[in-house]
Order: sequence, then structure tokens, then C-alpha cells
Amino acid sequence: MKSFFAVLLLLPSLCTAFSHLEARGGSLYDSSGKEVHFHGVNVSGMEWGAGTPWTKGCHDPQWGGRFGCYALPPEDMYDRIAGWGFNMVRIPVSWANIEPVEGGPYNEAYLRGLDHIVDQFRKRHVAVIFSMHQWAWSPAVNAEKYHSGQFIHGNGWPVWLYDEKWHRVNPVTGRERAKILGNGKDGEMAAAKEFFANGRRIEGKKIQRKFMDVWVMLARRYKAMENVIGADMMNEPYGNRPGELEDLYSRTGKTIHRICPQWLLVFERSLSSPKFEFARMMRDDFPKNRAVYSFHLYPATWDEPGMNRQGEPRKLGKDVFTKQLKKAENWDVPLWLGEFHLVMRDHSVERSQSEAMLDFIKKNGMNWSYWAYQKDSQPLAGESGRGPVNHEILGELEKEMKRGQ
Repeated sequence: MKSFFAVLLLLPSLCTAFSHLEARGGSLYDSSGKEVHFHGVNVSGMEWGAGTPWTKGCHDPQWGGRFGCYALPPEDMYDRIAGWGFNMVRIPVSWANIEPVEGGPYNEAYLRGLDHIVDQFRKRHVAVIFSMHQWAWSPAVNAEKYHSGQFIHGNGWPVWLYDEKWHRVNPVTGRERAKILGNGKDGEMAAAKEFFANGRRIEGKKIQRKFMDVWVMLARRYKAMENVIGADMMNEPYGNRPGELEDLYSRTGKTIHRICPQWLLVFERSLSSPKFEFARMMRDDFPKNRAVYSFHLYPATWDEPGMNRQGEPRKLGKDVFTKQLKKAENWDVPLWLGEFHLVMRDHSVERSQSEAMLDFIKKNGMNWSYWAYQKDSQPLAGESGRGPVNHEILGELEKEMKRGQ
């Protein structure tokens, strides 16, 4: 492994440069006008749970065992990530952990943990982007884990939004639902649609205003941290009708920018509504010079046709990449591959396919962050990878980073 201190010598001004980024012509530039490229990794663990840390009561069936727990990264992670040459991290955070009790104060223990993570990366000149995360919408909702038949709790929106009363009573109309919502897909989709419709009020505020309040708190808390460079406003959104996601991004982005005008504003496409009205998001002086388009991809192949588990022709990673790159070019914004895996075969890297994908990323100047550095048992996980650092994956990513030097 390359010397951590050698990396620091190569990057003496990263924090200063990264805190004054601007998007122009599909690329990112620092304050000196130099083009900047991000090679990063997601740091997973802080998105799971509903306010309970992993070390305290996580197996309590009434709370931690039911909704999961957040986990701070292991302390040796910071040197590893910096020493490997990654220059940024994407940190998933969750509303459920930040505000675990309705009407209560924000979770200071969780936020102090986040403070520590950000500060450790600051000391190592690694940039940070926060992602307001959800998977299966909320810990109160269950979802199937990776086509395994195993159902686990989700993460994201607070559990107090979706108690047993919510499952049978519409909180906007106050009427009994025609069908009691389950903790599976029907509950998940109903919660998403309700959020984007923005008719529900909490403590006198519309639900999206409460969501934006969380971003306001994060912006105020981290505006002075020079290595915090942006906000991925919502992870993998879905359940929206045309125009609803764009309106949310527009209002959220401008709210964040009133506090942190230097932050990048990352927006992702909807997983359930393929058309995205970029011009609608840009109305009313949305800061386009900070806008970054992000998408996620876990390709089964890069350009080799085949059939998926459902017996259908599998999507080619190259086709998906090309389509998303075209969107970013049409909108004249940088493209960031926010989450991805290499192409895997039986838990091993398919080298020719992965190298072709990484060559495409490099050729088109994409910024990227690999999924993911997780807890101790998954230091750099691949396809369902477990155990020590996956040096096969790391080696391929390091080769791509070296080509960019």
C-alpha cells in the first residue's frame, strides 16, 4: 500500500480547492480554474437504523432489532481510504437517525459521530459529499434483500411517520384506507407517493418542509468544514409524479445554497419516472454552476449479451452509461457515477469487462464513487463480498486512478 504521508504531500491544497468548485461545460473546476476529477468510495453504515447506535441495544427486539442500527466506520478506515488514493467519499445519512423522535431534538449523539467522520477525512484532505439516503424508504418498511427471499428493514425516513395507525388511516384525509398497508412493497410505495404529493403536515409544516429542515441543519453544522463539498439531495428517488421531483430539488437546492453557496447540488433521476424535466428544476435561479447529475449502476455485464435471473435479456452497462452521459451532455452538467460495482462473476472481478467499463469512465471524464466501504466485515465489498479487504477490486480501481494522474 502506498504511503499515506506520501499521498498527503501530493495533495497539500485539496481542501481549499475542493471547497470552491464550479460546474462549467460538463466538468468541475477549482478556484484556480483547474479541472478536478473525483475518485471516491461510499462509506456505508450511518444510513441504517432509527437512532440507535450499533454498540447499544441493537439486538433489542423493540427497537434496534426491529429497525436496525447505525454503525460508525472503523478507525483504520480513514488511513486506508486516503492511502489508497481516493480523494472523496460519499457518506449516506438518514433522516430516521437524525430525527428519531417526533417533535424531539435532533440526535446529537448521531451528529457527533458524523462530526468525527467528517473531521477525520478533513485531516486527510479527503472531500465529503452527504447523501440523504433511503432504501425501501424507511426502517418501518421491509423489503427483499437482493433477490434473496430474505426480508429486512429499510432505511431513510423516520419510523414515527409510519406507525400502525398510518398503515390503516390516511394521514392527509384522516379516513380509513380501503386496504390496510403491509410492511412490504405496498407500504413502501404509498409512503413515497405521499411524500412527493406533499399534502401531509407534521408540527404544522408540510412533510417536504420537514425534510428540507434536516438539510438546513446539516448545512449550518458543516458550512465551515472546508472538505464538505456537496449535498446529494435524495438517494434513488421513486414514487413521484411528473414534475414533483424537480420541484423538490429546486426548493431544496436553493434552501441549502442560502447557507452553503459553495456546495455542489447533486440530483439523481427517479427510478419510477424516466422523464426528468431539467428546465423545470432550473427555473427560479437554481444555481446551475453547482449542479451535478448522478446515477447508479450495478452491471451484470458491460457489453456481453445474456439473460438475467428472470429469463430476460440483461441490460448492458455500456448502453446505460451512454444514455446517462447523453443526458448530462444535453443538460450541460457534470456526470457523477454515485454508486457502482465492477462486473463480477462468482464474487470475482470479470477483468476484461470491468476494465472496459473503467476505460469508458476515464475516457468520458466521469467522477465516481464505488459502493462501498462498509463495516469491519466488508472493508471494500464486491458482489455480496465478505471478509478482509478485497484487493482484487481495489487493484482495478487503483489502476483507473493511476491512469488519471
